[in-house]
Amino acid sequence: MIAYALGWVALGLLTLATAGHAVSITMAYTNLNPAGGDLVAILALVGVGLVEVFAVVIAVMYATHNLRAKQKPVALAVEVTWFLFAAVNLISSFSMKHGGDMPAFVGYWVAYGLPIAGLIVGALFYVVMRLDPNAARADDNAELNETFATIQHEAEVEVLNSEQMRVVMRQAAWQTLPAVIGRRLGLSEAQIRNLELHAPALIEARAADQGQGAPMSANGHGGPVANPTTGGRA
Repeated sequence: MIAYALGWVALGLLTLATAGHAVSITMAYTNLNPAGGDLVAILALVGVGLVEVFAVVIAVMYATHNLRAKQKPVALAVEVTWFLFAAVNLISSFSMKHGGDMPAFVGYWVAYGLPIAGLIVGALFYVVMRLDPNAARADDNAELNETFATIQHEAEVEVLNSEQMRVVMRQAAWQTLPAVIGRRLGLSEAQIRNLELHAPALIEARAADQGQGAPMSANGHGGPVANPTTGGRA
């Protein structure tokens, strides 16, 4: 248990050391200085240090058995990439502090590799997260929910846009509006009743074609509609 804990401490110190070398290289090569709150300098140095953060997070996920299936090869690629970047950073840092002529690859690394190191490891880390089986299941559930929502929406549009709905809404208006409008216009009860008796049938030919029985009358019941002039059956 003690050896296990010491191993993690040593790994943490190594990470801090490689991060320190990466930051010092960046500051020396670009003359960036975060002193005084220079936001651009701070962000540039944080971007370089994020390589170490991603590597540590992956190492912890490996140790706690949180990596599954397809995540493991990409996670291993993150660790290998960090190892290579850290090695080049250490070589570059020592070469720059030596004061002599730097090897050519150090100049190329500092100019082109170091600025995008965090981007590369971050992209690999993102792939690891996307390969999580739980993320795949969450995507499937989201797609299913969207499919169900689309089906429900299309069904609602179909119902609302149907001829049956137009007939029902028309009859509902005839059942309620004659009384409201009639009283507003000062019509007599007999005149209002005469308007109500002229309400259209709910379902006519279509209901009969579907075997749903006789068409609905003005008052919503089956059977013939009353004659508005005689009060008898039509």
